[in-house]
Amino acid sequence: MGIDLTTRNVLDLMRGHYTQLRSLAEQIWGEEKDISITISEWYILSSIQEGNDTITKVCKQNDISRQAAHKFINGLEGKGLVVTTLSAERKGKKVINLTDLGRECYTETVVLKNRIDEQILASLGEDNFQRLLDLLDREWI
Repeated sequence: MGIDLTTRNVLDLMRGHYTQLRSLAEQIWGEEKDISITISEWYILSSIQEGNDTITKVCKQNDISRQAAHKFINGLEGKGLVVTTLSAERKGKKVINLTDLGRECYTETVVLKNRIDEQILASLGEDNFQRLLDLLDREWI
C-alpha cells in the first residue's frame, strides 16, 4: 500500500483549524484590548493561572527551556500581568503569580474562547459540536 499524498490527514486538518482559531482569537483580542499578548505568553498565563508556580513547573507544563520561560515571564512582568518573587518555602526558587490585571486578562480570554466556541457551535450544530468535544477529549494514541 503506497502513500497517497493527496489524502487529508488529522495533523494537517487540526493545524489548519488551530491556526484559523488562534488568528480569530488574536484578532478579537486585539480589537477589544490594549494589551498585546503573544501566543507563548498566553500559554504561560494559562499554566500559572492557579498561582504560586515555579519557573521549573512552567517549563515542564509548556515544554520550553528555562531561557524561553524567563523571556516570556519577563515580558509578562513588563506588561504588569505577573509578578515573580523568591519563595519562602522553596529556597532559591522563583514563584510566579498573576497580578490583578493578569487575572482579569485570563478571565477575559476564557470569555473570548467561549464566544469562539459559540461560533463553532452555530456552524457545526449542537450534536456535531458535542461530538467534536468528546473526540478531542479522548486519548488518541
